[in-house]
Amino acid sequence: MEISFKIEGKMMTFSKDKIYFRDNIRAVKHQIIQGKYFEEEINDPEKYEEMQIDFCRMIADIFNNEFSAEQLRDNFLLEDRERLEEIYILALGGTIKKETDEEKK
Repeated sequence: MEISFKIEGKMMTFSKDKIYFRDNIRAVKHQIIQGKYFEEEINDPEKYEEMQIDFCRMIADIFNNEFSAEQLRDNFLLEDRERLEEIYILALGGTIKKETDEEKK
């Protein structure tokens, strides 16, 4: 799996071959933080931001901190966020089903 985004104007690509148990532990930790946020009756915007920053930290951790959470947050395009979500799902132990051309029809 890989992600690409610009850092200081230069396109960078970061790769990871496999998800490890350590990555799963980190993803589950984020899932707990996320669950607590959504359990609250009134959602605090500051806590929402903290949760999103933790998501960025988790992704940086999964890629062995080859980039910082801040670099990811500030430079990763929102239109590509689905890729980050896929990495999160994989780290939780899930799978990503790739849609075939036949299924798209």
